[in-house]
Amino acid sequence: MEATSLPDLLTAYHEDPRCTAAAEALGTERARLQLSGLVGSSAAFAATAITGRHRGIHVFVLNDKEEAAYFLNDLQTLRGKDEPEPLFFPAPSRGPYDPEGHHDGERVTRTEVLEELMRGRRRLTIVTHAEALAPLVVENRHQERAVE
Repeated sequence: MEATSLPDLLTAYHEDPRCTAAAEALGTERARLQLSGLVGSSAAFAATAITGRHRGIHVFVLNDKEEAAYFLNDLQTLRGKDEPEPLFFPAPSRGPYDPEGHHDGERVTRTEVLEELMRGRRRLTIVTHAEALAPLVVENRHQERAVE
């Protein structure tokens, strides 16, 4: 099948046996899936084809903020009319003139994403990057040690 339009490309990804196998792997509870070898927007096409078959919370962790922003933009372009807007979970910002984070716009965005998670929506897509998750891991490890 030769893809000549965006819907044709999406159909090609939906019909690809690798995307089908990956979608089946997501059918188990608390499944985790790592895709590799995808270049440019092909990652968003594959993600759309795979996660479109499953309700639930889908979290995409990219290498850095720029890569996450491009991926988020691609997902926004590819999402269907009935699908919720993908959310971005940014890293907390601490500028040199704001060491306490009093003017932290990212804090508001992070809080909004966490509130969406707590609402228990049946379908949610979150895009983030490793730096944004690092504070959560460090804080969690401190709490575990304090309990021991």
